Amino acid sequence: MAVFKHTKLITKIVEEIKNQIIRGELQAGQKLPPQDKWAKEMGISRGTLREALNQLVLMGIIEMKQGNGTYVKSFTPSSFMESLSLALIMDKSSVSELLDARLCIESAVAFWAAKKATAKDLQELKKTCLQMREAYQVNNTEEFIKKDLEFHILIAKSSKNRVLMRVVQTIREVLYQFIADYFSLMPETMKNALNYHMRILKAIEDQNPEEAKKEMEAHIISLTRRLSNLHQDLAGPQIPNKS
Repeated sequence: MAVFKHTKLITKIVEEIKNQIIRGELQAGQKLPPQDKWAKEMGISRGTLREALNQLVLMGIIEMKQGNGTYVKSFTPSSFMESLSLALIMDKSSVSELLDARLCIESAVAFWAAKKATAKDLQELKKTCLQMREAYQVNNTEEFIKKDLEFHILIAKSSKNRVLMRVVQTIREVLYQFIADYFSLMPETMKNALNYHMRILKAIEDQNPEEAKKEMEAHIISLTRRLSNLHQDLAGPQIPNKS
């Protein structure tokens, strides 16, 4: 239960920062306050603030410049409509629907990636898989989560369909903390995810669309079942299992 309370707090911080930008209190191009000072003003830990900022980076709302601080990115009002609210994470039925959508969409994305991936795409996918394996071997859960997200986004990119890519990005943004909690609480599942990723990669390399689709479906169904069990243990009501 504490995990979901923490997720709810991060969601609240993300929404507040977004609202400050919408109200004009934070301007495009403006440098955000130092994290230590800002976290103290908000009455939260620096780590919690950083998690919220990482979510905003994924949404494309802010950017972190190495050694130079964090800045609000240039945006249009429509940019806020492109990402579904992270508050959906707290709605069990919405999580279930998002996982259903992910099953349909990412399996189709894998199918098209197997047809259209270039040599450069394959090189990037291989590199990411190797980095996932290295993270698993040293039990670096944070890096594994990062590379897991990168792998799925790269597959979407390889499909050469910008609409599908954006949909995948949006769903992953909403589910990011939920999946991160899953790997953090159940690190033994990293091996299972890595094995699926290797099989998906091989099917894409072999230019076998049906096999890529099948392996992606199996991967997401396996993840959904495990997430359902975790959610039931921590929060009571269960997300419906896949048949």
